Amino acid sequence: MKKNFMTLTILFVAVAVLTGCGNKKTLTCTSDTETIREIKIEYNKDEVKKMTMKQFLGEGKTDEEVSTAKKTYEEQLEKNKTDGLNAKLIQEDKKLFLNAEVDIDKLDETTKKQYLDSVNGADQSYDATKKSLEGSGYNCK
Repeated sequence: MKKNFMTLTILFVAVAVLTGCGNKKTLTCTSDTETIREIKIEYNKDEVKKMTMKQFLGEGKTDEEVSTAKKTYEEQLEKNKTDGLNAKLIQEDKKLFLNAEVDIDKLDETTKKQYLDSVNGADQSYDATKKSLEGSGYNCK
């Protein structure tokens, strides 16, 4: 019985190590005051793999103003399409938000560097990024 338990324990640990169990983490940070209202960063082995951001673009005074701004942003998004970046505009009342999903592994090297540098400069680890974002006024979990 003891031998079977030990064998199962060793097998479980080996499977967990080989499949990367426990290496994936997600950092989610929010703010009501910053331009980027929500940031979600997915890590694998402390390496950034995906990022999702909800960015406040502005608030219009009239429906026409919001519609004009939305059209301008949509034209820019269409012009700047790239593999690994999926962006769309969201309108909430007279406020415009940009939702962007970034798959780091699908970006070209120049764009990848820009996004990774925006995470936390040279140290993009989960703990360092969390500390940096919390120091900037975000609530992270």
